[in-house]
Amino acid sequence: MSNSYSSTSILSDPASTVASRQVTFETPERMGNASNFAFATGNCENVLSQAFADRCFITDSTSYVEMAEWRIPLVSLEHDEIEFIVNYRTHGTVSACNVRFTIDIDGSTFTSVLSLSSTTNGFANNDVTVTFPSGTHYYATLTMEIIVNSGAEVEMFSVMAYFKRLASPLAAGFKFQYSNATAITPYGINRLKVKLGRENLTKDKIRTKYYHDSWSREQRFLI
Repeated sequence: MSNSYSSTSILSDPASTVASRQVTFETPERMGNASNFAFATGNCENVLSQAFADRCFITDSTSYVEMAEWRIPLVSLEHDEIEFIVNYRTHGTVSACNVRFTIDIDGSTFTSVLSLSSTTNGFANNDVTVTFPSGTHYYATLTMEIIVNSGAEVEMFSVMAYFKRLASPLAAGFKFQYSNATAITPYGINRLKVKLGRENLTKDKIRTKYYHDSWSREQRFLI
C-alpha cells in the first residue's frame, strides 16, 4: 500500500458509470489520488507576496533591525517547512549582510537566515522547518530583520514566502489540519487498483456472467 499521489491522474471520468459504457476501474484510484494530492499540495502557494517601491525598503543598520511583520495563514499541522525568497539590491561595499526571518507560532519561534551577496539585482532563498506546539493553530507571525556591515546598504524589492508541498507518498496515519480534532487519512492507492481478470468488463458482460454463475450453482444443487 502506498499513500502516493500524482498530478497527472487526479480527475476521475464521470462517464465511467453510465449505462452501456465500459466499466473503468481507474475511478476509485483517481479519487484516492485526488484526495492525497489535494491535502499534500492544496494552499501551498505564496502566504506572503509583497513588493516595494525603489529606495523605500532600505537599511544601513549594523545590528539586526526589524523591517516588517506579517500575519500569515498556516496550511496544516503537517506542512512544517516554509521557504523564504527575497529580491534585493546592495549599495556600497558588502561583506556581511543578512536577512533574518522569524516565524512565531503561539510562542514557539523558528528562524531562517539568508546571506546576501553584493549585487544590483539578486535573489536569495532559504527555508526553515517548524515544530507546531500542541493546540489549534491557524496563523503565525512572521518577522523580517536585516543587518549590514558598515558602509553598505540593503534595499529590498520584494519578499515572498510559501509552505512547501508534502512529498509523495504521504506517511501513514492521520494527517491533521489545524488541530488533533480535524484529520484525514490518506488513501492507499495500490488498494484502489481493482481489476477483474485481464479485461474491463462491460455491464452487459457482468450481468451475463452473474446469471451464468447463478444458473450453474442452481444446476449443481439440483444434480
